[in-house]
Formats: sequence, C-alpha cells, structure tokens
Amino acid sequence: MKVKECLTNLFETMDNRKVGQDIFNFVDSDLLDKYYINIYGNRTVSNIVTNLSVEELADILNNMFSSKWNNIILNYLDSENLLTNYKETITELTTNNMTTDNTRTDTNKVSAYNDEDFVNNDENITVENIVTDNEGNKEIIRTKIKEVDFYDKVNKYLTDFHIYNLMSIDINSVVTLNILN
Repeated sequence: MKVKECLTNLFETMDNRKVGQDIFNFVDSDLLDKYYINIYGNRTVSNIVTNLSVEELADILNNMFSSKWNNIILNYLDSENLLTNYKETITELTTNNMTTDNTRTDTNKVSAYNDEDFVNNDENITVENIVTDNEGNKEIIRTKIKEVDFYDKVNKYLTDFHIYNLMSIDINSVVTLNILN
C-alpha cells in the first residue's frame, strides 16, 4: 500500500487529536498533508500504518514528535521575548540611622586631712545626644521595547528552518519502509 492511498490527512488528524500544539498554530496541517503526499506519496507504508487506524497512528506520532516540534517554536519565542519587552528596574533604598547617647559625669571629690568621707567639691554632668538620619532612594528604569509581530517572525523563522521538511522526514521515518531493510 502506498502513502498516497491511506495517509492523505495524517497531519490534519494529528492536529485534531492533540489540540493546543504550538506547531499547528503556525503550520497549516492541510497544506502539510499535501506537501507530504507530493514528496513521499509513492513510497510503501510500513506495518505500523497497515496495523493501526489513522487516529491511533496520529496519537503515536504526536507522542513521538510534538514535543520536538513545539520546542523549536518555544525556543525561538523565548529568545525573542527576552529581547522584545526588556525592562530592568533597579531600586536602591539606603537608610542609615545612628543614635549616640553619651552621658559623662565628672566628679571631683576632696577629703579633709584624716577623714575618710569625701565631699563633692565640684560635679560636672555632660549629656550629649547625637541623632543622625540619612535616607536616600534611587530608582533606575531601563526599558527597551521592539516592534513585535510574532506570527510573521515565527513563520519566517520556521520557513528558514525548513519546518515542513523536518516534520515530513520525522513522520516518514516511522510510516514508510526503510530502503535499506
């Protein structure tokens, strides 16, 4: 049995069976089916295709390759997001509170000759209270925003990445017979 006889809507079935895949937001599954049939349509299918329904095959292929394909897009989006809406905020708050209390008592005592009791001759009490408050705020905001059109950028990236070829080769490695076997 040939690929063009039984797998005419494989990618579309994969898209419908696992909703929410990032890859099919950017790649048209119907167009990908047509591309796949035109490239590999005359190849003989492997036993896995003849033994399973298209839905079961789609589930297996989604489990095998969807993470790989989604990661291609996610890696690109992450790299773009890091540079697209870049905002750096540096907030510096400096507070110095210093309180110094000094109390000094100077007492001069004298005693009479042969007397053990001292008498205050002169007493000087000095109280010093120093309060120092330093407070400072510093905030620096750096913002870099680029014009963003992710859909076009991702499509251009995927086109440059040859995503249709990559997806077709991945699927073909499972569903068609290997020439060397």
